[in-house]
Amino acid sequence: MPRLLSALALVVGVALFAVPSPAQDPKTLTIAEIMAEAHKPTGLFFDLQRGLKGAPDWAESADSAKRLTVLAEALAGQKPGKGDDASWKALTAQHLTQTKALQAAVLKKDKAAALAAAGKLSPALCNTCHKAHR
Repeated sequence: MPRLLSALALVVGVALFAVPSPAQDPKTLTIAEIMAEAHKPTGLFFDLQRGLKGAPDWAESADSAKRLTVLAEALAGQKPGKGDDASWKALTAQHLTQTKALQAAVLKKDKAAALAAAGKLSPALCNTCHKAHR
């Protein structure tokens, strides 16, 4: 009987760890966590951009673009650590607009428009926001 319980506990434990956890609720993420998931070199944006340069997997790209938009919305709802609120609102609104354009192009499976929209999420926008608020 103890062996049976041990085996059952092992099976349940493996099953719990084998099930992938859903993405964390963006409302609970910090700015640093949002940026890490969305814009680090291994994050959603750069993965999506690399995928668009080849033969896009549109289903995967759509999932990434949707999550990126959710994260951009969450970012816009945050309070900056430094800098003024008006600048933060303007820059995050611009970021959100461009992210939504990227999502729309991906959902239409329009590679040229998606690449153009991704290009508008440029280092210049990143640098402007980082100088003011990072």
